[in-house]
Parts: sequence; C-alpha cells; structure tokens
Amino acid sequence: MPNYNPAIVGVGSVTATLAGNKLTIAGTFEGLACPATTARIHKGTKTGVRGEPMLNLTITSGTSGSISGAFDLTPAQVQGASPRGGARSGSEREGARGQPVGMAAGAGE
Repeated sequence: MPNYNPAIVGVGSVTATLAGNKLTIAGTFEGLACPATTARIHKGTKTGVRGEPMLNLTITSGTSGSISGAFDLTPAQVQGASPRGGARSGSEREGARGQPVGMAAGAGE
C-alpha cells in the first residue's frame, strides 16, 4: 500500500462496468489540494502494489471534476478484469487469475 500522506486530500467515486469485452469507467472527484493531471488503470502483480499502466482515462484537469473511459479489451484483459471472489478494498478487484487490477489518479505524475 502507498504510504499515507496528509498533504493528499479529496474524495471521489468511480464505477467500472464490464459488458462483454467493453470496459466503461465513470466517476467524479472533488476537494483535491492541486489540480488532477492523470488517471490510469494499472495491472498489479499483487493486491496493494501498483503495476504497469494498462489504460489511460480521461480526467478533468482541476481540483474537482470527472474521470471516464471506454475500452475494448482483449480476451486476456477481460479474463484479468473479471471480478472473482468479492470486492477488494478501494478501487481494486482481483482478476480471474488472481491478478489485481486497480485505478490510480494523481497530480504531477
């Protein structure tokens, strides 16, 4: 897990919908201390560890705004993104092969 940093503030929520091979992301955020600059879906090697970026999301550049994206996934990506065994903490779900898929948003990345 990333270390807690009291300078990072804000709240938000994101919904991810997987229908067939189409992944749709939609969400909002507010109260950031500085403008958001990027949002990505990452594929990690284990829960709590951010892996390599997989997909870039569209994000409002501001201290509040929206996050969105729609992607046609490959069969391997669909298998890795399909939820198995229940929800994970935060925005992470563990894929069918036990590979976590999470979302990270940040400023100045």
